[in-house]
Amino acid sequence: MAQKRWKYVSNRTNVYIIGIYHNWESGHCMIYANNEIIDIEFNVLEGKQKSFFVDEELLYIDIVKHLDGYEYSLLKSKEKKSRFLHALNSIKQWIKA
Repeated sequence: MAQKRWKYVSNRTNVYIIGIYHNWESGHCMIYANNEIIDIEFNVLEGKQKSFFVDEELLYIDIVKHLDGYEYSLLKSKEKKSRFLHALNSIKQWIKA
């Protein structure tokens, strides 16, 4: 089981504690911001990028698989995207799968 958390200050100067719990065996993965669950996914056994919004800012958590475990990084998107466009792109990718 891996746990990682970051302190993030948004452009609006709001402070967030963003974290991830990831069970390496089952692949269960949960992302939270200030103790509020914002994403849950099961069977995350390979590398993956999870995206979500905080104060209208698009953030990513990169999950990178290594031979001895996983590495987690919190990244801020350099692109300006609205929640609507992000949701539309997510739906398009889901339909292709």
